[in-house]
Amino acid sequence: MEEEKRPETEKEEAKTETEKTQPAQAEVKKESTKETEVLKVFVIPLKKAYRKARDKRAAYAIRLIRDFIARHMKIDKGKIKIGRHLNEKVWERSAQKPPRRVKVTVTKHGDEYRAELFGFKYEEVKVSEVEEKGLAEKLASRLGAKAIKKQAEEKAVS
Repeated sequence: MEEEKRPETEKEEAKTETEKTQPAQAEVKKESTKETEVLKVFVIPLKKAYRKARDKRAAYAIRLIRDFIARHMKIDKGKIKIGRHLNEKVWERSAQKPPRRVKVTVTKHGDEYRAELFGFKYEEVKVSEVEEKGLAEKLASRLGAKAIKKQAEEKAVS
């Protein structure tokens, strides 16, 4: 009663044979471009970050990401770079509430491994430089416009 489905072309036949021999690999991706190569996609659990003190959870979550990638890729922690989008995702809800899990793409660029949030291209974390203000400028920013005018008038009178 049941009829077997037979592939009509050779391409369909080859396709079904490869599906039978190769298991479905959702996590492993290999695409090569000029210098970078997508190696793997990981879903990294960050539950352990909630064991730490509230103010140290996001920093510990970043450490957990590095440890996880180093352990599963069998590489040194020093060779792992965290991307901007991944860093922002971890710190998004402040240091106290990092996400419970994160989906990460790991690529190899030269001899360093780059981890970025799944679906984004790697961008380096840009650390903004803070300009140092003098004491007078700090006080002026706290006082406001009216107080600055009043001080200017006092200087003009004396």
